Amino acid sequence: MMRFLYLYLFLLSLPFLGKASEKYVSEPLSAKQNNLPHLLKSRSFANKSILINELYFGDFSEGIKSTSYKLKLDSIIVSERSVVSGNLEKSYLHTCTFDTEGNRVVVNIFYWDKEKEKWRINDENYYLFDENKQLKQVEFQEYFLPTYRWYTRIDYEYENGMLKTESRYDKVDEIEFWDEIEQIEYIYNTDNSINTINSKEWDLFENDWVTNAYRTFDYDSIGNLVTETDFDYNAYDMIATRKSEIQYQYDENNNLSEIVKYAPGENDEVFEEQWMQVNTYNEYAELTDEVFYNWDFDLKIWNNAEKNLYVNEAQGSTLFEESKHLWNEKNSEWVASSKTDYISEYNYFLDDIQNWEFLEVYMPAYSFNNVVCDRIEFASWENDEWLVLSANDYYFSEDSVVGIDDSEDLVISVYPNPVTNLLNIKTGNLSESICTIRDLNGRVLTQTSFQNSTQIDMTGFTSGIYLIELTSDKERIYIDKIIKK
Repeated sequence: MMRFLYLYLFLLSLPFLGKASEKYVSEPLSAKQNNLPHLLKSRSFANKSILINELYFGDFSEGIKSTSYKLKLDSIIVSERSVVSGNLEKSYLHTCTFDTEGNRVVVNIFYWDKEKEKWRINDENYYLFDENKQLKQVEFQEYFLPTYRWYTRIDYEYENGMLKTESRYDKVDEIEFWDEIEQIEYIYNTDNSINTINSKEWDLFENDWVTNAYRTFDYDSIGNLVTETDFDYNAYDMIATRKSEIQYQYDENNNLSEIVKYAPGENDEVFEEQWMQVNTYNEYAELTDEVFYNWDFDLKIWNNAEKNLYVNEAQGSTLFEESKHLWNEKNSEWVASSKTDYISEYNYFLDDIQNWEFLEVYMPAYSFNNVVCDRIEFASWENDEWLVLSANDYYFSEDSVVGIDDSEDLVISVYPNPVTNLLNIKTGNLSESICTIRDLNGRVLTQTSFQNSTQIDMTGFTSGIYLIELTSDKERIYIDKIIKK
């Protein structure tokens, strides 16, 4: 009975958790869509299998470091703030730890409790790899209420090095047993492309997994996916019923140009169009726009619904821009709705960061054309102009002792941390440096120029987390989190 109560409370919380749109099998996994937990729990089977088959555990016992600044990129603070009011809305701390002996990666996500002025755990993600360094098991612990967690566990089995099955279980705090939720079986063609996906549910009478639905995949002569079909399946009567079908078309450059989904119409035996997506690319095969249409069953025509535009070329500090437009039926025109800009303020390059691909998979990190994004701005179209309403600022953690050039034997020291009153800063033989301390909103609280060493009086600062940054010759040489007691 208590289990059903916990489940009911969890369902009540769903509208507040948000829901990402389901990805289709041919949709590319770009840098801005790297939510690994969502992908592993989604029904985007082909994308999942490709990722899992290529996801190996490397040697990250020393963490992830930058070759230039020796940044230890094992934690990121993402601050969501209102650009209009300047107030901090939310702040998340993502930490990543590595255990090479146990082949385990742990990602913890904390949120900043403004009232208590402390970090509180929000999610915990565990990734366990087998002796072949392939993903063996994941466990996601989500705090849907302050004192209760929802557990999701997925076990992976391989055959000839390829993912064969994934079995999903869940439970709630204080429940000792795992409920069997679903098992997915992957069947491949000789070229390792997916042929069939069997979806199985746990049968209490048979005490085994039983197929209840399956999905088939058909390809053209050069290996492009052309048809994806879903079937409901009655294992007892061995009857399969076609549920839906997605057809894919490609342009002369082999880019995915059109996706059409079909479903049963008024006559269940006849499939009709349901929705369509049309893609356009530039000369560099970069996606520039996606237009979505809904099928009018009465008039038998396509109606405009939504359009996404992408600007792939950097514009100043903006690395990438995506905007959403909605169709105004009354005026027969597209109306801008929202926009997201991915920005680089500090010009970190991928070459500066060792093992960037690892960080990009497990953490919410983004890059475009070899430049790392450290700020995301969200805007709304208001009164014929873009109004920036909120922004996410990224702050990467750093080792306590950092050298920017070993040949100069430069050592930077910032102590004590946590600090009560005076914060000591030493930069060795640097002639001049600038120390900037910000709050989690990104607002500058104090800025000091000094040579070799200085002390910052933080007596008047309230208890909490602050960000310290050192620059020299207009280059950032140090950034870290400071805890004020």
